[in-house]
Amino acid sequence: MTYSEWAPPPDLAPFVQCCWSAEYDVDGPGHTVLPDGCIDVLFTRGETCGAIVAGAMTVPLHVRATGMNVLAVRFRPGCARPFLRDDAVRFTDEVVALADVRRDGAAFAERLQNMPHAERRDEIAAYLRTAYAGAVVPGAVRRAIGRFASSTIVDADVCDALGVTRQTLARSFRAHVGLTPKTYARVMRMQRAVTALRGAAFALADVALACGYSDEAHLANEFRRLTGTTPNGFRAVRSATRTGCGPSLRRSWSAGRARA
Repeated sequence: MTYSEWAPPPDLAPFVQCCWSAEYDVDGPGHTVLPDGCIDVLFTRGETCGAIVAGAMTVPLHVRATGMNVLAVRFRPGCARPFLRDDAVRFTDEVVALADVRRDGAAFAERLQNMPHAERRDEIAAYLRTAYAGAVVPGAVRRAIGRFASSTIVDADVCDALGVTRQTLARSFRAHVGLTPKTYARVMRMQRAVTALRGAAFALADVALACGYSDEAHLANEFRRLTGTTPNGFRAVRSATRTGCGPSLRRSWSAGRARA
């Protein structure tokens, strides 16, 4: 499998985290995708051709996309709603055909199929611009997402800082991010642990402390819930394969979605 990412056009950068592509071998083993708080739209060629929206994840997912070519957009957390035209929570842990999300989705996906790769990238950017013309993401949601980047912040602290109630933040967060603030904070903490485990061989107690877990047992329990394996199990796979969980491909779009 080959995978690459690139930055979106500057005018879309406030809403799009990155664009990416992946080409899968016919006999590839697949890989596990971990929750990351993002929503993607994927345009596929191969055994399955078309376009899908992959919602934010709360569980790990094993992906096998044999013989397939993917061109995709990953939205920044909280920024997919203008494109979805619906609350993000409706897509959480789901894969939905683009045609069921946007009335022009099927026609756009069909038009994209016969274009060269470079032209497809430009066409997707133009398509996104129609969705984001005049779009605004609530400032409170953006600020809350930024604060959850901290290793120790909790939703009560965020609410106090923003001057909103927990109920108000939770309602807005679910609509724009697809997750509750608490779940999003857990996912971000797990992602920090993943980064630490991919680096130097830190002791697990040190990883737990640095990433905001109360202790090593807390790290192990949370890590297993969100990744399907233990921290040491994750390290073992990394050591054996040198590729770990692979790139952040967001979902399996085949009929048989198998959770890790």
